[in-house]
Amino acid sequence: MVRTGTPPRWLLVSLFASLLVVVLAGAGLIWTGAARSQSLPSYGHMPQFQLTDQNGQPFSSAVLKGKVTAVGFIYTSCPDICPMLTTNMVHLQGELRKAGLSAEVTLLSISVDPEVDTPEVLRQYATDRGADLGGWSFLTGTLEQIQGTVTGGFKVPFDKVASAHAGHGAPQSYEVSHSGKVILVDPQGEVRAYYDGEALDAAAVLADIKKLR
Repeated sequence: MVRTGTPPRWLLVSLFASLLVVVLAGAGLIWTGAARSQSLPSYGHMPQFQLTDQNGQPFSSAVLKGKVTAVGFIYTSCPDICPMLTTNMVHLQGELRKAGLSAEVTLLSISVDPEVDTPEVLRQYATDRGADLGGWSFLTGTLEQIQGTVTGGFKVPFDKVASAHAGHGAPQSYEVSHSGKVILVDPQGEVRAYYDGEALDAAAVLADIKKLR
């Protein structure tokens, strides 16, 4: 005959403790996975800078505090990378508007040809490309200011090279070799992501922006 009855107390306690460990471990794994999927790496701090916008007004990096910022590098006579990058940022701006995020995100385009790209030239370029200047600033400055901000701060090299291409407006005898990356900066001023500006995926950028809010 097999005897049945209440299991010993120690066995019940042991089984309960084992079950609790399994449950907590599972919850920990789920939390860790969620946290990992939501995080973005940090690539250092955005440089502090003082430049001039398309209206001829001073523009300080201090005004970006508390906002997500997407930064691209262009010049108005650029024959290839810049038009596509700017078009993609125009699309991104439209998607930000649809998502109700326009007030939380600032777009910047910094000229790497400041000797030609005056505020007036940048304003005309922005207008021609369909940029909404309410939430997007096109910046220039002295060559020294741009070099300090772009190369010294954002670590994006640029240099003029001889070219026979004709660009936006009058023909130019040079091109500016520079990065086509778009850089995402969080509200605390940390650089968090780099994107290919020529193939900018607005949906991916929006998803990353939502992680930084």
